[in-house]
Amino acid sequence: MANSVEFVVQFLATARAGCVAVPLNPAYTASELGSYLRDADVSVVVFDEPRRATVDQARACSGSSARPICVTSPGPRLAAVAAELPAVGSLAERPVLYGYSSGSTGTPKRVTRLQRHLVAEAVGFDSSVGLLPDDVILAVVPLFHAHGYGNGLLASLRSGAALVVAPEFRRRATLELICDEGVTTFPAVPFMVEMLAGLPSSAGADIGRLRWCFSAGAPMSRSIYDAFNDRYGVPVRNLYGCTEAGSVTANLAEDPTATAESVGRPLGTIEIEVVGVDGRSLSPGETGEIAITSPAMAGRYDGLAEASDESFCDGRFLSGDLGHLDATGNLFVTGRRKLFIATNGLKVDPFEVEAALARHPAVREVVVVGVPGVHGSETVKAVVVANGSCDRKELVAWCRLHLAEFKVPRTIEFRDEIPRSPLGKILRKYLVESAPTKVSSSTDA
Repeated sequence: MANSVEFVVQFLATARAGCVAVPLNPAYTASELGSYLRDADVSVVVFDEPRRATVDQARACSGSSARPICVTSPGPRLAAVAAELPAVGSLAERPVLYGYSSGSTGTPKRVTRLQRHLVAEAVGFDSSVGLLPDDVILAVVPLFHAHGYGNGLLASLRSGAALVVAPEFRRRATLELICDEGVTTFPAVPFMVEMLAGLPSSAGADIGRLRWCFSAGAPMSRSIYDAFNDRYGVPVRNLYGCTEAGSVTANLAEDPTATAESVGRPLGTIEIEVVGVDGRSLSPGETGEIAITSPAMAGRYDGLAEASDESFCDGRFLSGDLGHLDATGNLFVTGRRKLFIATNGLKVDPFEVEAALARHPAVREVVVVGVPGVHGSETVKAVVVANGSCDRKELVAWCRLHLAEFKVPRTIEFRDEIPRSPLGKILRKYLVESAPTKVSSSTDA
């Protein structure tokens, strides 16, 4: 469901009943939702009225026997249904949350986070940021997302701060909420920050209580930082985290201007290393893979032994993100070892989009890449080699049947062939820009 007070109530009811919550994006199609119902062996699916048809279709296509509960209609409440389900494990070791992280295999990877993992994340964030009961946190980042969930919901539960829940981001309405509710802490993504910085007629907006603005989900450029700081006098601080470990680092410097591009230092007792391909720790300034050691992180991917062995090693989680530390321990994220596309704070697995397009009979070959967007984010681009006649509108309609809207390619380019190295490896870097020759058609959504 969308952000709402009901979302919070349902999560707490699930935890109290000793069950596991599986927060999912309400933009998912029935096909996508059905795959999660199967993978998580869902017993109960809770939704709001706009999602009723999608849930019905998902249950039918997946063969799921999950009991449906619409929170806006009369009928059984979650607490009554959950009472029939057995609680498992001691309190600290009880599974509370299933999180899904996209992977290079094209299949979302599930991690189980225990009660102690969530407590550790909340304690680490709270002890570092220092939230108080009179703080007010704005939850406009989706609560199904690790950023909104951890730095909104968990942070408020731990600190006693008020949580203002907004169902969607609209820049003028968001600014009004910050002013009217006396918001002190604003978890955001770069797109939101840039939109607020460019809002016309925002002069005189009283955001005097706002002291923490955290940007996560995608890199925030220095230009966005400067624009927001110049407009509102509040520095936006990069925060780094992941589904597997929750919040990891944040730039909490008293004046972060000199290190605006840094995601800061570890929260709480978390440890960060930058490691080479051989697993050894690298020196400050050397770029390598970011390795995380945290009491809040899961231990494995559920049911995926090979992926687990690759990513969870010697008590560390190898994030797949590339970066370096400076001499004072500030972390800078510079890229990704894996090919995720970061679009407006959400992660898109290009292999999942490729798999959907490849099922279309007119598509002979397809490669999906991320291209720079207009708001410091990326957009999804598909390069297609077609079997005969094929047009963009047909492929976009096909994608919308099988993928959430944020995964649908915004650009589809037709080529006669996919560029490859002499060894046959796809040269993705040559697909980011439009081909100078042999292009059948190219258009933007």
